[in-house]
Amino acid sequence: MERKWILMMWVCSLVLLGAKLLHGENVYSKQEVNLLPAMGSKTTPFLNHMVIHDNLIYISGVNRIFKLSFNLSVLANVSTGPQNDSALCDLPPTGDRCMHKKSLRDNVNKVLLIHEKKGELPFLITCGSIFQGACETRLSNSLQLNRKYYGQLDSMRSDLPIQDVYAIAADTENGSTVAYIAPGTKGNDVIYIASTYTGSNDRLIRQNIPAISMRKLGPGDEIFSYNNIDTSPITPRASSVSIKASIRTTFLVNYVTGFTSGNYSYFVTTQPNSQSKENPNTITKIIHLCQQDEWLTSYVDLPLVCKKESGKVFNKVTSARVIQPALILQKNMMLQPGAEEVLVATFTDDNEKNSAVCVFGMGEVRRRVVANVRLCRKGNSSANGDRYIEGGSECRFSDKMESDESLLCFKVRSRSFTRIAGILPAEAQPVLTYKNTTLTSIALSTTTDFTVAFLGTNHGDIKKIVINSNLSATEYDQDLRTDLTIDEGSSINKDMQLDASNQYLLTMSDKKVAQLRVENCQRHSSCYDCLSSQDPYCGWCTLENRCTVRGACSNPDVDRWAYGQVGNCITIMDISPPSASASVVIKLNGSLIVHLSILKLPRMTNYSCVFALDTGPWSVPAERWSYGLTCQTPNVTNFGLLFGEAGHRDIKLSINSTETGKLFVSKNFTFYNCGAFKSCSPCTDNRWSCDWCIYENKCLFNSGNCDTLGIIVSRNETDDDNSTKYSGEGRRGPNHCPRVDRNKTEPVYIPNEKAKPITIQGFNFPERRPGMKGYRCEIQIRDPPSVVRAHCDRLDSEIIRCHIPQNSYTFKTGKFRADLKIFFGNNTEVENDATQVTIYSCMKLGNGDCSYCKYMQHYEIQLDCAWCQGTCEYREFCADTRAKLWSSGDSCPPPEIQTINPNNGPKLGGTRVTLTGFNLGTEFKDIQNNVSIAGVPCKPIRELYRPSQRIVCVIGASEHGDKTGGVTVLTYVFNKVKFHYLSPSIEKVTPAHGPKSGGSLITITGLHLNAGNGISISINNRTCQIVGVVGQRSVTCTTPSSLQTGDEMIRASIDGNDIYGSLMFRYYDDPTIKSISPVRSFVSGGRNITVIGTNFTCIQRPRMFTIFESRRSKECDCYIFNSTMMKCPTPHMNSADELERLNRLKRSTQQLSAEIGFIMDNVLSVQNLSRNFPGVASSLEYFSDPQVYNFTEQGSVKEFKGEVLIIRGKGLNVAASKEDVTVMIGEKMCNVTNLAENEIYCTPPTTQPQTIQRNGVISHSNAPQVIVKIGNREYQIGFLAYELPTSEGSMIVYIIIGVVAIVVVIILAVILFTWFYHRQKTRSRREFRKMQIQLDSLESNVRNECRQAFAELQTDMTDLTNDLDASKKPFYSFESYTFNVLFPGMLDHVILHPPMQKNGNIDRHPDIGIAHFSQLLQNKHFLLLLIRTLERQKSFSIRDKSNVASLLMILYQNNMEYATEILKTLLSDLIEKSVDSKHPKLMLRRTESVVEKLLANWLSLCLYKYLVEESNFPDSAGSSLYILYKAIKVQVEKGPIDHVTCDARYSLSEDRLLRTECKLEVEMLNLNVEFEGKRYKCRVLDCDTITQAKEKMLDTIFRNFAYSQRPLAVELDLELSNSGRMMLDEDNTTIKVDGWKQLNTLQHYKVLDHSEMVLTHHQNCRTMPRSPNGSVHSMGFQHRDAAPIARNENEVGTKIWHLVKQHDDSNNGGGLKMSSEIYLTRLLATKGTLKQYIDDFFEMVLKVDSTMPPVIKYLFDMMDQAAHHYNITDPDVVHTWKCNSLLLRFWVNIIKNPNFVYDIQKPSIVDSCLSVVAQTFMDSCSTSEHRLGKDSPSNKLLFAKDIPKYRKWVEKYFSDIQAMPAVSDQDLNAYLADVSRMSTGHFTKQNALYELYNYVQKYNNEINESLELDGFASAQQLPAKLGHVITAMEGPSRYMPDYV
Repeated sequence: MERKWILMMWVCSLVLLGAKLLHGENVYSKQEVNLLPAMGSKTTPFLNHMVIHDNLIYISGVNRIFKLSFNLSVLANVSTGPQNDSALCDLPPTGDRCMHKKSLRDNVNKVLLIHEKKGELPFLITCGSIFQGACETRLSNSLQLNRKYYGQLDSMRSDLPIQDVYAIAADTENGSTVAYIAPGTKGNDVIYIASTYTGSNDRLIRQNIPAISMRKLGPGDEIFSYNNIDTSPITPRASSVSIKASIRTTFLVNYVTGFTSGNYSYFVTTQPNSQSKENPNTITKIIHLCQQDEWLTSYVDLPLVCKKESGKVFNKVTSARVIQPALILQKNMMLQPGAEEVLVATFTDDNEKNSAVCVFGMGEVRRRVVANVRLCRKGNSSANGDRYIEGGSECRFSDKMESDESLLCFKVRSRSFTRIAGILPAEAQPVLTYKNTTLTSIALSTTTDFTVAFLGTNHGDIKKIVINSNLSATEYDQDLRTDLTIDEGSSINKDMQLDASNQYLLTMSDKKVAQLRVENCQRHSSCYDCLSSQDPYCGWCTLENRCTVRGACSNPDVDRWAYGQVGNCITIMDISPPSASASVVIKLNGSLIVHLSILKLPRMTNYSCVFALDTGPWSVPAERWSYGLTCQTPNVTNFGLLFGEAGHRDIKLSINSTETGKLFVSKNFTFYNCGAFKSCSPCTDNRWSCDWCIYENKCLFNSGNCDTLGIIVSRNETDDDNSTKYSGEGRRGPNHCPRVDRNKTEPVYIPNEKAKPITIQGFNFPERRPGMKGYRCEIQIRDPPSVVRAHCDRLDSEIIRCHIPQNSYTFKTGKFRADLKIFFGNNTEVENDATQVTIYSCMKLGNGDCSYCKYMQHYEIQLDCAWCQGTCEYREFCADTRAKLWSSGDSCPPPEIQTINPNNGPKLGGTRVTLTGFNLGTEFKDIQNNVSIAGVPCKPIRELYRPSQRIVCVIGASEHGDKTGGVTVLTYVFNKVKFHYLSPSIEKVTPAHGPKSGGSLITITGLHLNAGNGISISINNRTCQIVGVVGQRSVTCTTPSSLQTGDEMIRASIDGNDIYGSLMFRYYDDPTIKSISPVRSFVSGGRNITVIGTNFTCIQRPRMFTIFESRRSKECDCYIFNSTMMKCPTPHMNSADELERLNRLKRSTQQLSAEIGFIMDNVLSVQNLSRNFPGVASSLEYFSDPQVYNFTEQGSVKEFKGEVLIIRGKGLNVAASKEDVTVMIGEKMCNVTNLAENEIYCTPPTTQPQTIQRNGVISHSNAPQVIVKIGNREYQIGFLAYELPTSEGSMIVYIIIGVVAIVVVIILAVILFTWFYHRQKTRSRREFRKMQIQLDSLESNVRNECRQAFAELQTDMTDLTNDLDASKKPFYSFESYTFNVLFPGMLDHVILHPPMQKNGNIDRHPDIGIAHFSQLLQNKHFLLLLIRTLERQKSFSIRDKSNVASLLMILYQNNMEYATEILKTLLSDLIEKSVDSKHPKLMLRRTESVVEKLLANWLSLCLYKYLVEESNFPDSAGSSLYILYKAIKVQVEKGPIDHVTCDARYSLSEDRLLRTECKLEVEMLNLNVEFEGKRYKCRVLDCDTITQAKEKMLDTIFRNFAYSQRPLAVELDLELSNSGRMMLDEDNTTIKVDGWKQLNTLQHYKVLDHSEMVLTHHQNCRTMPRSPNGSVHSMGFQHRDAAPIARNENEVGTKIWHLVKQHDDSNNGGGLKMSSEIYLTRLLATKGTLKQYIDDFFEMVLKVDSTMPPVIKYLFDMMDQAAHHYNITDPDVVHTWKCNSLLLRFWVNIIKNPNFVYDIQKPSIVDSCLSVVAQTFMDSCSTSEHRLGKDSPSNKLLFAKDIPKYRKWVEKYFSDIQAMPAVSDQDLNAYLADVSRMSTGHFTKQNALYELYNYVQKYNNEINESLELDGFASAQQLPAKLGHVITAMEGPSRYMPDYV
């Protein structure tokens, strides 16, 4: 029972955690899942192995195996332990064989492999630590056990020298086991396994387990048996290697990893370096095994050494992987391309603190293997294998000459030279080292030219490095530690690996599995950031202006996808000129040309320059020049460019790619306006060409009209345009500007009411010119605003003397600052650097204070103030009493003290006392020793002394204890000012305990705690922070944290003196949380939840909060019951709007999840429960508030007669229990006895409670009010009226009356029931008949509607088709049609551009190379080999296959005979392959190969004439296609079409059916429209938007014109003729209600039938650009379609709608919701209207006559012959081939995309209808019958009755073609020649060759290998010819043969 419960908990926790953690992704798209251990398991680590297969992840650990999807959701998990077992028991574990005591043992997984045999389902191989390390197989889909394997148990006999036991894994927790699958001796897969010895003398079976062995993978019982075994007593042997029996218990080898490289298999180990038992050193070794050696006699091990140049050795390997290096590492290590792998391993030192990464070439490793073998053959006994290997060699001298290859693989056992223990090491230096970090795992990958390693650490994070060589590597993305942390504090498991696509890294710790994207390119917003990040996966997709992996860039050519160094970024190096004067630009009318020098500008595309102006971007086409682009500047006056005081504007100049429409590189271009500078320095101190005219006081670009003596040139003046010569030559820059030197001029003091001359010093004061005014100055006073003006004299160029007049100033204080301005000439201001003057009044400054006035007299001499006549005056005002002033020596009045602060302090002194008053000394020495307080000296502080006004001093200690006294200053005693010496003390602390994290508010009580300057509290010398105001009797502070628990001393001090008293505070352990329940609440909160934990009582005020989407709720106070339990009301959810959104989704139960946290003083752990208490359910689920319904009785008064009160509602118990509900009746409580989802049951008081008034609700009766409280919500639901008491006699009468009444009621009820039943039966018959009549009527209405609509459509189409002739059908030219079909959806392609210029050099001749490549492609054998080789490559995607097929068709569209020959051969191969696959029907169903796409392209080109030329006749397929398109378009536009959703009333597609309950009353309007002087009659609907109406008008005006030749609706304005009013979809009359804005319609503008309208060209509308390449582009403007308006809210939150609002498509109007099926009759109506046109088209397509192209007959005959050749008797197979080839590959594509053939518009609604027609055509090709039901798709039901007829047509079509005479080769070639002649050379084939060569370049190794292996190709020297091409294109390569 307990085990079942554990398993159930496992599943729940895994699913919940997996789902929870998958909701979010960070910048690295990291996904995680915690796989927690089972209860009771103590073994660690929990997870230990991982394999990936088919994007499924299998994880093994202790007692458990998991299967995860690629997004880490748990798909399956099974338990593998614990199991009853004993390490002493032999196998099998069942039965009574074992007599030893068994116990539950954890099953630690040792081996996890997955193997897939050909044609079989993959199975899982697992081995564990129980049952002696036995293995088992499991089904990979369900993980269920398939079979356990224990070995040949009956062979456990002592007479057999070798025991074949399958218990091959180490059976202890720490014993290592490494296993992997690799080729064996015969090329079949085997298991290579190595395990540490775990045997002992009493465990016989473990003694037979070898160290290394090669095991079979099947079949049947043979799985896990030795690959080879010889049990003969003479030469017993097996495919295994063992450690010598004498030392195996002490010589323990730890196997770290294993891998295969070339034809060899390897293990990497750590092991003792000697057989000594006394602490031998650990070394790393690599073991070499030959896969062709059936007895593993080629075993050679040798040391693997990772050592720094300094000699530091990292001796323990921790992980290792091999990989084919990328180009950079390959070149730096001088390795042969593709021929040699490298081994990358992580090492650590003895202390396992420091780590290193070393790189070894596997070729060098094998050379060291050979060197050790040769050393042994020289007789060097140091290499003896018998030192520790069973059967190891004893090295002896041998002179036999053998090759290195033979020494690597001993196929013949030699007694002397087998199993060698090498001593010659393979050494490498670290490429990277790490301190205090252990690297635990490694995964390798390559991208572009880089080799990348991902390193896992013991800290739980990932490090990413690029390996540059075997000596250096670079780490990158170090700043993303958070994103690269998988499981902080836990080691990363060594099974880390990448998925098959190399896009995701799968890694795990002991309990967590994580999936991480290998790159994070999207986080880089600039090329510099992208490339400087050094992420090898990332490059800058130039024209798309984003950082991507190479595959994500749409055109990753060399010049369009930059990677590597930052210097590879595209950059605007220079703009010439870099700036432009606004006046010059205006003069040139904006035609100034700028040259942009651009580095790395991609070729073969067009650009435009975009200036980011204030009014919006301004674009102009760019032209190329030698070094970049040129473009024209805008005319700044046309765009209102404002320059401001800065005088210039830096405008971002960006380059836009017409290919991508993106701005991809930019640089600032500067416009400047000299006239914006209003003073000399800004004008001349810049980099612009501006001059300052001193006497004109102007800044000009051209100073030719200025006084030549007054010109100052800008410091960066470089232009020579200004030819004016002036005498100021050399005056350049702001140093020549006239200005006041503030430093020399200030300070300037001006006394009040005194005239005073002042001297202004500066530079370059200009001379006065004749007729010019002189200098003057202004003193500008700010408060109150006023100006004092004065005349000035220029003494020289550096001095001005100003005469300030006498003035009476207004003072708020004794002095203030005012601005000084200097002017000359015509109000020209001299720059003054904010020079100011000081205006002062001695009287105000002195303020009647003699001491302060004397202070100024001595120390502020510049003010010239003096004390005279009892006041402070300017000295000159004291001139009459000068003798008295200097001779009398009068002293100042005595001092006066106003305040003392503080007025008390501790008796030990130290209090800083502040005295304020008057005449408190003139200088510090006056009072230095002249202050005492209460008879105690007080030492003044010099820095805080303010003469005459303030003294700050530190008082000494009182020698007489507590006392009070006055203050003495300058011998004057002030007894009115008192100071008190006090004796503070502390007595009590409350509370006296708290958590050790601190934060507790404690209150300390005592006496005189507010004495002195302030009190400080400490606990064990740690500050307790004071909170609030300190009182005389108490002080409150916040406790600090403590590192330990227990009592600690509280100390208090005032002014540095300790206070008497000894208090203790006790620290407790921080509270913990163990459980929270319940974890559901309603949004309004208030539900009490119970919290269980520890140490709650040490918290004063615990509070609870929740966090939802990073928003924190208000805190709710909790109530503590005891130290382990408290109750907390849930907080109110702040995000009720989220629940409203969920309500709109119509969920059955709406809920949101919020994280719970607690505030417990400073205890941080309880604020994040999910991280610190992971086992606690810490998510609170919020549900919508319950609804409680009011009483439904009249007046909401419910009568109560003694029964239980039932209160109804909704969702009452979703998040509440009965304890959470309180029902009040008046002033008393109604006892709640039960709570259901929709009802509350409570027992009211037996007597009526007293009525009370609540919330202003007054009862009009005596009934008490009923109030329901649920949490914080209160519901007033009505009143409860108690029955008034009656007398006993009356009660008896009432009872009798009641019984009689009940009997009468029963009788009446029986009579009524009988009558009612009869009536209902009659009504049912009437209703059924009525419904029948309604259905018949509905069917008749639909039939009539179809008939009427068809008649109208016939009339319209007759008018339309009468105008159709061959010249008016807008079909595309052959070139445009070819491009549309071969490259669907593309607007541009390199084949449309002129030939690419490939500059050659001494080594490269690309033009010659591409010519030779073209000739080579003409070789049929080469081309076929090329295609087949490309298709074998895994990275050759479906998109690549399609591209290659299209490029080939471009190359050979003028040689269709050759293309047909290639197609025939490839098609034959495909048929053979499909027949061999046992599923021949699947051929040609999907485009999964080049030949399938090639066939579709071939048919498309061959049938063009059939489509276009035959369209001249009305009964042709091409003409029927066009008429069908027109019929659909006309029909759907007869009814309303929603402009926003594109849904229509008339549609064949249910998805595009307009659903609205409010019946749309639509009126057809016939309008008279004038356009370009002509009048047209146009039909529109009054519900059409203005754009829709314009489109319909254009359809009428430009009937049968090509769509690209007519104007767009957006280019035209629609106006009413009579009023001239312009009509728009949106204007200021647009109706907006509740945030919804309805698009304007013709009805909105009250347009009536036969109204006069005018279509005019929009005045400011630029004509849409036409394609520079002709009509190929004209169909590509996607915005021509009336695309749906975006459904999201716009900038101001308004939502747009037309006919139906988005959110209520099916329930518009607020009425009853109607079923969507009610609208499906419209599908029938539309289908009935269009059916004739669909039938006509199908009939034309499936018609066999003389006009049918011969290629169809030829193709079908080829398929018939192939079926006969392969004996295919099933006619459905050939039928399916023909359907898939012609009907589905060609006709379905044309039906869906008629715009490939014709230059037409294909609106969304027409497209959906065509898709239904195409699907019907596809269903007609199927030979199997599809059962249709009510749940079948509507489009299948719509044509269900027609499809059998269409199928007969298809069968007849195939049979008629088969009956036709065979097509001769002459006729076929003649037709193909005609198709070839249609090619006009419109496409650039040279560019197509370059595109095709890119694939050759990418896969050149594989292509060369295929050519060399093909005998016919070698005979034709095709490899050499291809080599010539590559050499000419790329230049010679050192790794490629030198073809001459």
